[in-house]
Amino acid sequence: MYGQQPYPMGSHSSPMPPATSQSSGGGGSTSFDSNVLGLLRNMEREDLQKLNDQTIETLISDDTDLNKLQEVKLTESATNRSLAEHNLSQQSRIEQGRRALISAHKEAADLGRHHRELTSRLSGGQQGESLETLNSLLQSACLEAEEKSDSILDQFQSNRMSLPEFINKYTEARALYHTRRAKTDKVTEISNQRIVQASSAYRTTNMPPAMPPVGPFGPPPVPPQHAAMPPYYYPPNYYGGRP
Repeated sequence: MYGQQPYPMGSHSSPMPPATSQSSGGGGSTSFDSNVLGLLRNMEREDLQKLNDQTIETLISDDTDLNKLQEVKLTESATNRSLAEHNLSQQSRIEQGRRALISAHKEAADLGRHHRELTSRLSGGQQGESLETLNSLLQSACLEAEEKSDSILDQFQSNRMSLPEFINKYTEARALYHTRRAKTDKVTEISNQRIVQASSAYRTTNMPPAMPPVGPFGPPPVPPQHAAMPPYYYPPNYYGGRP
């Protein structure tokens, strides 16, 4: 009819339709499929043929989701590169620490072996030294007990202690003194015995062999091998005699 215009049909020169999102699976849309591929799928063949590299780069650069994806990719790449560089920078330090640990382990093993050797060497003389130390300690303790009993006696004589208290404390102090005195005497006796034994062993080891005893009839006879030797022959003129 006159005055009515038909609905315009799409032509090859019509503008590109807007991008439509395509859901996948559970309704979530992928960034690349919803923007770029969705736009390219709605284009005509002739429009696709007219696309050049610059147009494609423009489409990609204008895509927000692709830009975010690219940023994430660059960030992860930079993070991985930074971690790799950090690991490489720590390699020498780790190697140095490993060598130090090996050296410390070896040194500890050597010290342990040296300690065992010293312990075995000192075990021989440890008893004598411990006896001397014990004797000195017991003598000091004995002297201390004696001084304590004298102090108790002085307190009683100066009327600073009652008779029952004096009897209890003085009896206890004297009993302690006599016990320590007996222990001191026993340790001293054992120490002296060991000194005598060590001295006897030293004389037995280092003295020269004893000479054979001289009998009532003079020295022992000459051994047979020397007695069987013929007398030495002197020439007639050896002492100025006749030839």
